[in-house]
Amino acid sequence: MSPTDYKEKLKLEQSRYLLAAGAIFHIAVSIVVLVAGRLALFGGIFDTRGLGSFAPDSGQYFGHASSLAGTLRAEGFSAWWTTSFPIHIKLYSLSTAALGPLIGQNLLAVEPLNLVCFVTVLIVVFKLGSEIIDRRAGLVAAIVVALWPTYLLHSTQVLKDQLFIPAFLGLILICTRLLARSFDLRSSLLHGFVGAVLIGWLWLVKADLWEFSLLVLLLAIALSGLKVFRERAIPPGNILAAALLAGGLIAAPQLLTKYRKPNPHPLLTVTGTGADQVITINRTPGERVVTTGPVQPPSRTARGLARLREKIAWARYLYANYPGSTSTIDPHIRLESWSEILRYAPRALEIGLLAPFPNAWFGAGATVGRAGRILSGLEMLAMYLVYGLVAVAIWSRPKQLTIWFLLLVAIGSLLALSTVTANLGALYRLRYPFWILLIVLSVAGARELRGRTSARA
Repeated sequence: MSPTDYKEKLKLEQSRYLLAAGAIFHIAVSIVVLVAGRLALFGGIFDTRGLGSFAPDSGQYFGHASSLAGTLRAEGFSAWWTTSFPIHIKLYSLSTAALGPLIGQNLLAVEPLNLVCFVTVLIVVFKLGSEIIDRRAGLVAAIVVALWPTYLLHSTQVLKDQLFIPAFLGLILICTRLLARSFDLRSSLLHGFVGAVLIGWLWLVKADLWEFSLLVLLLAIALSGLKVFRERAIPPGNILAAALLAGGLIAAPQLLTKYRKPNPHPLLTVTGTGADQVITINRTPGERVVTTGPVQPPSRTARGLARLREKIAWARYLYANYPGSTSTIDPHIRLESWSEILRYAPRALEIGLLAPFPNAWFGAGATVGRAGRILSGLEMLAMYLVYGLVAVAIWSRPKQLTIWFLLLVAIGSLLALSTVTANLGALYRLRYPFWILLIVLSVAGARELRGRTSARA
């Protein structure tokens, strides 16, 4: 065996060991979370099933998954498949049906699916860092993501995010390679087909965030055009891959709509349409509060930018009126015209990048307590450092299109999220995939600073 082959084999073995360590670590954290819930530790933030109060959707989804698992066992696959539950609940129900009778209806019954998603995220982050910088940078980025406290805790819960984040990052990786490489026919077909499948999956899991797939693809195509202009060469394989991705983006809503089931939301009921539209909010069991407002659900006849504007206003209205929410931010903002949206953009970007602000780091949160607020404050301090390192990466590699791609996707997505998400708790969780992109870039900045320091020494 040649020295080069030996080094490659050693790297592969090291990667496998680290991946196994990450998997064991996640299982251990899930067990700790369950034990903490059983013993009522950490202020009772976890219930006896290990489900956290910081992720209220988790309890709802777990209940639906357990019910659906019962349907699968009692009535068979056909009855299970024809239920109106969305794909994430069906997948969680499979895990619950298999492990629930053995270990009980608790967090560990869904750990297999959460573990696969968590490990997939680490693999994609490693490959993304390796693609943009090098293998060591990819490894550092993956370790940082694996140890990020609140993401780690959320990754143990029953959430759609577990299925969305690895698919979204996978699409980012494919588009990054589209910018960094020249594909041959085989590579173009592989990347194009896998990317189209990921776009379809993102539509099934979170159609309300489908516009993020559009943003990713438009940025990738625009930067690819800039690459062609700079290099005076048009790689046909890349064009084919981009065409397959665009085809997937167009086809997904047309082909998969009948397979996408509505997300159950027992705490929020919408009845009527138009001027008669009424939102009924169940704030506590048995208590019903009815509010009517000027914001209307998106019209079925609206198209293009008009429908997008209606979706923005409607989504923000629902987040501002989410039952039991104690972390609304700018709830009075309605965004009922494009001029209002444009005027609000600087404030939205400030919230997306910097919130929660320092004045909220030391108070007692309604669902996470003082410790949760302090933890989020420490993470925000870490993110402020990340932003500085990202600036170093951009300054040191201004012509590297893949770095600009990740930065523009992250900033554009954070702006879009904070525009519609008038709930800071929800926004914090939804930012994870875009924070991950910035963490990858920050490793490049840290490497640059370290290199300059070493050179001066």
